[in-house]
Parts: sequence; structure tokens; C-alpha cells
Amino acid sequence: MNKKIIVISVLVVLVLTGTGFASYSRYNNDIKFGVGKPTDPNAPVYVEELVCYCEGDLSEKQSEMAKKLSEAEKGIHEDMKNFIAPTKITVKVEVKDGKTFITYSGTATTKTEGTKEYLREEVVDFVFTKDIPEELKD
Repeated sequence: MNKKIIVISVLVVLVLTGTGFASYSRYNNDIKFGVGKPTDPNAPVYVEELVCYCEGDLSEKQSEMAKKLSEAEKGIHEDMKNFIAPTKITVKVEVKDGKTFITYSGTATTKTEGTKEYLREEVVDFVFTKDIPEELKD
């Protein structure tokens, strides 16, 4: 009788563990970062963009994180509408103190302001992922 209880207990634990792991891996995919770059590195208007993606379904928390990232990116997208040649802007990401810092910097030219140093930093109050690609680090 004891062996039967042990075998059933082990099976229950295995089933619960497997179900829990499948659920965890489905909804806890890290959001991954990359850099969207113009195909020509010598393009007259060169602006790198932060690209994020996630394999599988997003959890509710990850959907909210992706939405906040999109909101943080609105500023650079608005600025990009005014850039003319010569412009070269790069993007970097840093995680510190539980926040994600997204920094766009370089030289931008606009019709109204001419050419000047460009710096835009966006901060979101959570960490998207611990795995920041080297190309996004300072």
C-alpha cells in the first residue's frame, strides 16, 4: 500500500511540475532587444531604432511592458520626421536600479535648427530583460 501511495504521489508531482513549467515558459518569455539599422551605414539620414520582440504569447505584464516601450519611443519617432541629411543617431540601452534607460544620441540636422548634437533619454520603470545585446550597451 505504501508503494502505491508513493508512486501516485510521484506521478502527481511530475504532472503538476510539468504543467507549471509549461505555463511558466509560455508566459514568461523575456522581451528581447535588437537594433534596427538603415541598410546603408553611410545613409545621409542614419537613425538606429530600438527593436523588441518576444517569441510566444505575451503575458499581461509583458503586454503592458511592450505598450510602455512603445509610448517611450514616440518621442524619437516624432523627431525623426524632421531629420534631414546629415544626421547620425545611435541607440543604447542600460538597465540600472530596476529601470530601463533608452538613450538616442548623435548629430541631427533639421531645416529649422540646422545641425546640432542630439540627445534623448527615455526611462521606463521596469526591466524588460536582463540580456541586453552588446550592440546596445555603451
